[in-house]
Amino acid sequence: MVSGQNEWEKFFDLATMPSDQIELDRSALLIASIFDTKLDVDQELTNLDSMAKVAKRRVSSPDNHLTAVNNLSEYLFDELGFSGNTKVYYDLKNSLLHEVLSSRRGIPITLSLIYIEIGRRLGIPLTGIGMPGHFLVGHRDVPGLFIDPFNKGILLNEAECTERMMQVTDGMYWDPKHLLPITQKGFISRIVRNIKMSLISTQDYSGALKMIDWLIQVDPEIGHERLDRGLVNYHLERYSEALNDMRMYLSSDRPVSNSKLAQEIIDKINPIM
Repeated sequence: MVSGQNEWEKFFDLATMPSDQIELDRSALLIASIFDTKLDVDQELTNLDSMAKVAKRRVSSPDNHLTAVNNLSEYLFDELGFSGNTKVYYDLKNSLLHEVLSSRRGIPITLSLIYIEIGRRLGIPLTGIGMPGHFLVGHRDVPGLFIDPFNKGILLNEAECTERMMQVTDGMYWDPKHLLPITQKGFISRIVRNIKMSLISTQDYSGALKMIDWLIQVDPEIGHERLDRGLVNYHLERYSEALNDMRMYLSSDRPVSNSKLAQEIIDKINPIM
């Protein structure tokens, strides 16, 4: 399922790279190449260039912000047929950029990445908006304008974003900070987190472990990844590693929300060790 060591090394190099040096399209394709040994990253980038050349004929001027965004949405969603994959939302392929480019089906974050990268090639300054539960696209020059690529590029204001988040997160507390632009590394981290969840759902714990290792390398203090790694290590019967992760999770200075689960795993491991 996964490719050679070279791709993994490049993948882990991303974790220590300065955020502003990360290229979203190339990085996402690099991650996808771990799961598809035949993937040609440069060819896929050329395909994005070709799409942008056609889109340029549809978008007359990037400075006419609203018209440019509407024309780009028309091209991607009406003409090319990109749309949200509601049938198999959690399928791993929805997080692999080349698969989404091929099938024209994806989840909010991969569709947003395509939208942003085509926009970048056209001179439209777009950014990722990492709203909990539903990734969006923002326009750097038009505050309060948000685009939902998962729903064919419909435009949302802040009130509509709030309503959308409430729907998908079962009433999570709203904070205007949810609509701030996400960093390049934060963008890629969210893709990796989605891949992790897909791998766990199919019980590919070895693959999930590498995704979690990457996420912890990006932010060693992120508690819930310690918990997840402990659970994955437990499933892999790496009991010493699982015990260490659970203890680190419980001793974290940050709030822990699953202390009971962590303690249960520790209690199961102690008689084995």
